[in-house]
Amino acid sequence: KTHLNNTNEKCISFSKITTNIAISSCKTYIPTPHTALSSSASLEKQNSIQKMNSLEEKKKQDTLRILVQNLDIAAINQRLIVINLSRRGLTWLDGRAICTAMGLNPHLVVLKLSYNYLENRGAAIIAGGFVMEDKTKHPSLKVLDLGFNSIGDAGCVALALHALNRNFSLSTLYLSGNYLRHKGAIALAG
Repeated sequence: KTHLNNTNEKCISFSKITTNIAISSCKTYIPTPHTALSSSASLEKQNSIQKMNSLEEKKKQDTLRILVQNLDIAAINQRLIVINLSRRGLTWLDGRAICTAMGLNPHLVVLKLSYNYLENRGAAIIAGGFVMEDKTKHPSLKVLDLGFNSIGDAGCVALALHALNRNFSLSTLYLSGNYLRHKGAIALAG
């Protein structure tokens, strides 16, 4: 969202929720024409704001890292039935931790991953998590929500091959808000 801060600079900010902590930061400052940054005090203030932004970004990355580590710990304990990681800023790089949780939790029923940035690579990695060590499909996962993750045809083909093929437990696959085209739809239709 965009707003004017107390120095009449236009501030473009964003919010991201990680775990239960809401973190907001201003990322880009665009001086308005009548408030050019020329004084040394303004430069000091701008440097201070950049340092704060850097610290906030590091805090968000640390929070996300802790979230993924906790997922790994819970997976080892084999106690998860529902995993809801929607709106956590996950990328395809987090797919391995999700696969670990799937593989170590044979009683997992619901996996919600909507509104992240998994893309085709993440969908392919997660689809691989459906194949258990004994080459069977995940025995209990009934709901997989991958809505709004920028998944295209390549990700849908991977899901069709690894997650849907000969899988009798998965009953609901959400793919709303992705870039599904003809090739991906045909693959998913089987």
